[in-house]
Amino acid sequence: MKAKLIKYGHLKYYDIEPKIEEIGYPFQTFGKNIFKSPILPYSLHTEYSASRLNEQTIYALKKHGFDHLAKSLKGKKADLWSSKEWTVEFVDFIKFIVKTRIENKSPKIIEIHPPYTSDRNYYATLDSFFEYYSFFESEILKSYGNDTVILLENRNQTGNFLLSRSRDYIEFQKYIENRNLRLKLIVDIAQLYGKMLRSYKNMNSRELIELMTDDLFKVTNIIGGFHLCGKSHRGDFDDLFGMEKEFFLERLKNLSDNIENTVYVVPEIMSQCDYESILKDILDYEIFEFL
Repeated sequence: MKAKLIKYGHLKYYDIEPKIEEIGYPFQTFGKNIFKSPILPYSLHTEYSASRLNEQTIYALKKHGFDHLAKSLKGKKADLWSSKEWTVEFVDFIKFIVKTRIENKSPKIIEIHPPYTSDRNYYATLDSFFEYYSFFESEILKSYGNDTVILLENRNQTGNFLLSRSRDYIEFQKYIENRNLRLKLIVDIAQLYGKMLRSYKNMNSRELIELMTDDLFKVTNIIGGFHLCGKSHRGDFDDLFGMEKEFFLERLKNLSDNIENTVYVVPEIMSQCDYESILKDILDYEIFEFL
């Protein structure tokens, strides 16, 4: 499978030269009035609803007219895709960030995240999400061109999200194809495996890996990338999969051989030695052919 490596953090990449860099711009960054200047074409990593929004952030959002972004909260964390009004403001927020904080350079990739499955005011469904998302995709492509890649990441750690288990990918594929959308899904392996461990407590690690990869085999046409890391962005595949690491790598190799489109690979790893360990596993099993 052909892949493009995205530069993440301060890792040293040696022989594999990233062609794209990640710029993280969640709402909290907006509250701190941070400016970023990409050197490479960049992937804009948007709000992922992990941190509580502080008063400074909420004030900054309201000050710039993003009232729905400011008030759409679940446990003081951003409640994503909660309404059509939220979605309109999210599009405007991205345009504002690109224009005023990232030197008006259009993003190559925009990475987004799924909503919580429920909160006090509404119950997020595939129908409601894709109604809002369809508008979002149309507006983003109008602004930045049809070559803009939009990737949706599975989420796990801070709640129940609409895209979190491997079987959710199958349902998302149906909606993407039925609505003729350009959306691709990026697989955060650590978060996906963590959710599988919580959801299927009667299954052992090998059975979970097999179930997870079997489901992903069914949706290869909508997989647009992978996040690579160990547990909570620390550790390597040995820490994550233990004695079943080789089995996982064999399954990932088979999966990658069935993906025809180019994918984007983000090493969301804090430690250089963990990155080098994961990269060695990837190269030893010839899982990605980096462009």
